Amino acid sequence: DEWLISPTLIVQPNQRLRFYYRALYNGYEEDLKVKISSSGTDLAGFTTTIFDTGANPIMDTVVREAVINLTGVTTTTNINIAFQVPFFPQNSWGYRGQFLLLDNVIVEDIPECPPVINTTVTTNTITDLPVSLHEDICNEAVLGIVESYSNTTRVQTFPNQIARQT
Repeated sequence: DEWLISPTLIVQPNQRLRFYYRALYNGYEEDLKVKISSSGTDLAGFTTTIFDTGANPIMDTVVREAVINLTGVTTTTNINIAFQVPFFPQNSWGYRGQFLLLDNVIVEDIPECPPVINTTVTTNTITDLPVSLHEDICNEAVLGIVESYSNTTRVQTFPNQIARQT
């Protein structure tokens, strides 16, 4: 049960927490909770959980981005942010809670048009290319599909569409 706690931060309404995370090695099983306290750095004050890997531990070295809107902040507030690696029994090969990497932790204003993050493609066939988007796409964004046949590539775009994770 390890904790990394930020210094006191002054946050405003319409801000978000953004950071990157990954395991040190493939196969290491890592867990992460992110909690907020408005009463200082005592562990008992971290009662609001804003991020939890829960049943989906981090198990590879793929760098992922977490973006959490601080929706509970309605006025200028002093907070501390805690990154907790909670205790779990080791997995069958002896690795859990060994090496979790965090990077580029920032509190920032929520942009008017947030970028798409953590995009995944689930299949790749000649007729089907589903794409999973984990943020809104604003009206001016372009969602496209690239099709490749032998030596010919065609890009089909769909401008001014709004997509949302389902």
